[in-house]
Amino acid sequence: MLLMAADVYNELGQTDKAITLANEVLKRARQSGNASQPADWKSGLSKEQVREKIYFERIFEGAGEPEMYQKMRLRGTELLKKENSRSTMGMELFKNQWPIILKGTGTGENVFF
Repeated sequence: MLLMAADVYNELGQTDKAITLANEVLKRARQSGNASQPADWKSGLSKEQVREKIYFERIFEGAGEPEMYQKMRLRGTELLKKENSRSTMGMELFKNQWPIILKGTGTGENVFF
């Protein structure tokens, strides 16, 4: 719920409030493993940067949940395509686990990896 609220605040132009809420989620993640990562987001990020960070954080927070497919499609496939073009190792691993179906044809030619 915190990430959903952060997304709303960000879209309303209250990016600092969105970052504060997202940092609450990240703090809980650090506490669950007694770790220093994931690091807090810095204030001063743009609305677009926060939108992208929230999108991916929601995916990682919800990994394995039944509604994962719907969360990934929340903003279409453009963010995932953008990340795919960067060819980061993290995204490569992610793509192998969570392919995106572009059309429901059942033939596999419309699967985005």
